[in-house]
Amino acid sequence: MQGIEWTFLAGITTAPLAVISQEIIYKSIPGDGLVDWESALAIDLNCDGIIHYDGITAGSTVYGTFKVLNIGGPNSTLNWEIESYPNWGTWTFNPISGENLTPEDEFITVYLTIEIPSESDTAFEGYIRVINQDDVEDYDLIPVYIKTPRQKITDMIFFKFLKNNLNIYWFLQLILKNF
Repeated sequence: MQGIEWTFLAGITTAPLAVISQEIIYKSIPGDGLVDWESALAIDLNCDGIIHYDGITAGSTVYGTFKVLNIGGPNSTLNWEIESYPNWGTWTFNPISGENLTPEDEFITVYLTIEIPSESDTAFEGYIRVINQDDVEDYDLIPVYIKTPRQKITDMIFFKFLKNNLNIYWFLQLILKNF
């Protein structure tokens, strides 16, 4: 099968993979830019979703969802699984894989639970990688970003002590005013 070459930026060749709902999906193709259209049009897997939380308390648990879709041709089936996810925190997925998903099924919702590490003022980032079990080159990534806030000064041990011992607080305030 003949390939088509379209070069837009220095060294980056881009070609349409499939037309779906009058949208063209593009993929960067390394090398000489020749496209194997039989392989390119065999893509079945697509995921929809982003996991993004800002200001989440360190050590807490968050919940999220994303969708897995079969965007292949009519009567195609998709066997998929979550191949990898970030190595921070504790992750639970339901389901973690699926079989025989068809385009007519619309989508599967994957529910996830993440126990956030106990580190404050940290941005946790990464991707969930979902693959087509029958073609590992057919995969999608779900971006993940979780930010824990800086520890508040009122959470520090010294201030907790003062809060619990108001007499010392007033005494220190009196002494500091005289200096």
